[in-house]
Amino acid sequence: MSRISEIQQEVEELEEERQQEQNQQFNEGLISLLTQKDQEILSLKDQITQMENSLKHLMNDLHKSENVRKHMHNHIQILKGNIRVFCRVKPLTASKTGELELRKSSMNQNVIQIANPPSSSIKEFPTTLELTTESNQVIADKSGNAKLYHFDCVFPPQTMQEEIFQEVKPFIQSAIDGENVCIFAYGQTGAGKTFTMEGPPYLFINEEDSADVSELAGILPRCGRFLFSELKRLQHTQTTCEISSLEVYCDQVRDLYSPDQHSDLQLISVKNKVVIQGQTWKKVANPAEFDKYLRLSTSKRVFSNNGVNERSSRSHHIFQVKFTSNNKESLLNIIDLAGSERRGDMMKNTKPTQVLSQSKSIMNNSKGNIGQSKPKNKQEVALQVLESESVSINKSLTTLGRIFMMIADRKAKVKQMPPYRESKLTRILQDSLSYETKTLMIVNVCSGSENAQQTKESLNFASQAMLAY
Repeated sequence: MSRISEIQQEVEELEEERQQEQNQQFNEGLISLLTQKDQEILSLKDQITQMENSLKHLMNDLHKSENVRKHMHNHIQILKGNIRVFCRVKPLTASKTGELELRKSSMNQNVIQIANPPSSSIKEFPTTLELTTESNQVIADKSGNAKLYHFDCVFPPQTMQEEIFQEVKPFIQSAIDGENVCIFAYGQTGAGKTFTMEGPPYLFINEEDSADVSELAGILPRCGRFLFSELKRLQHTQTTCEISSLEVYCDQVRDLYSPDQHSDLQLISVKNKVVIQGQTWKKVANPAEFDKYLRLSTSKRVFSNNGVNERSSRSHHIFQVKFTSNNKESLLNIIDLAGSERRGDMMKNTKPTQVLSQSKSIMNNSKGNIGQSKPKNKQEVALQVLESESVSINKSLTTLGRIFMMIADRKAKVKQMPPYRESKLTRILQDSLSYETKTLMIVNVCSGSENAQQTKESLNFASQAMLAY
């Protein structure tokens, strides 16, 4: 029995030794594993540190490259001209005759435009326009020579919306880069201003994930798609985008995003900047939101029959896009100006304006009254409202033309203060319409012979800035 006890004790001792050895081996293995994992962690931390340093260097390089790109883009824009004038010719309809003859002038190869060989794939637009009558007689200047109009770019009737946007896009890029920019559409009613800016009524992209826009979409819908693609590329700058929509109607400023549609917003100066009291800004994060607010503002504008167009805009529409980055703001103003036609051409077949309460407020405004006698019927009311609209439109366009001439005049020895305060339109745009900012005017003209006089006046208006510049 004693031997059995001794053997059992030896077995227990051996098992205990084996368990100790196993525990020791396990601990050694665990320590080795932990040591290995610690080394892997240290290695990963080193990699993270290296990646962070590389990312920091890459971000610095990206900032430097972006600054170089901005500088080069701005330099190119300055060389082309901070102030430029484009001309777009509306195609003839089936019921109209006459034409605008577009051709590149053989005696003036524009030094700004690069002369590409015929085989080049780069689109080259004419820069010279010539006006003819039905009998194909050239309208001559006082010396009897054929009158040619020279612009930075002339878009023939067959020009696509996308082609025009490609020429306008550098101005939008300048706004994203931190510059204040104004883009105007000028011309008589029916010449295609709103089509150029927006496209056909209510034709906007609706799908946030849609990569394309309709081929008929104008500058504004395409602008929304382009600027958000740029902001995505520049997401490291944390640039935010807000939009606002204003209407200047009979020298009254209406906020198209405000529930109070008939309020006249007041303009004040704060630290040498123009501030619109109560102006509504909508923060947008994608093209779908951009288009939603664009449609909203379009639906609230004032339209009427002015004897020239059944649905003529009787107001200046100012669509503003504000970019904020690193405590710096820039403003893109896209302006669809009211028709520039003469009053005498608009006093036929008129109808009351779409916004009747707005018209009544004008009638009660002493500044808008043409006469003091009480109107006898709706037709007289419509005529009086139309007259008030025309006076206000012509005054603001005249003031805009004077300012445009002044800021475009590089030959002036002394820079004079433009008369911004003479109209609400120019007062609103004061900070974006100056000697230092970038400005584009797109003059829209009709190609029918019945519009020859109005076309000539529009071309004369736009060409004055070209002569000054």
